[in-house]
Amino acid sequence: MPGTCGSVTGMVGAVVDRTHDIAPDAWRRYAEVLMVGFGLEQAPTARTSAMTDAQIRLTWPRPSAQPPAD
Repeated sequence: MPGTCGSVTGMVGAVVDRTHDIAPDAWRRYAEVLMVGFGLEQAPTARTSAMTDAQIRLTWPRPSAQPPAD
């Protein structure tokens, strides 16, 4: 699986960038899901929990107050 490591770190990094202020450990759950998907672990552990709906909404980009440039 060439390139897999870079893809995984990119995906987990994106989660870290979006969630670090709201749920600092959220990246751990996504890393576990990826490891299970690649067959590196049997199942996600009980150490991590999902983000709440409210936390997820806080990670969404906010609309800009400025009109788009022409």
